[in-house]
Amino acid sequence: MAARLPSSFKGGPELRARLKAIKTVWKPIARKWGKADVFEMRRRVPNRTGRLRRSFRVTSVTGKRVRVGGHFTA
Repeated sequence: MAARLPSSFKGGPELRARLKAIKTVWKPIARKWGKADVFEMRRRVPNRTGRLRRSFRVTSVTGKRVRVGGHFTA
C-alpha cells in the first residue's frame, strides 16, 4: 500500500516530482551497465567462429532488471 503524504505538507508536489524523477533514472543507467557487461563478455570469449562473441547483447531493460542474452552455448 502506498504511503500518502498529509495534505498540509509543504512542498508536497515538488517532493512527488523529485521522487518520480528518481524512478526515470534507472533505465539509462541500467542500459549502460548492460552494455559494459556485453563488452566484457565479448572480450573474454575466444574468437574461433565469432558466432558466440557476436551473440551477446542487452535483451531487455525494465524498471527492475537488465537482461543480457547470448547464444545457448554460452
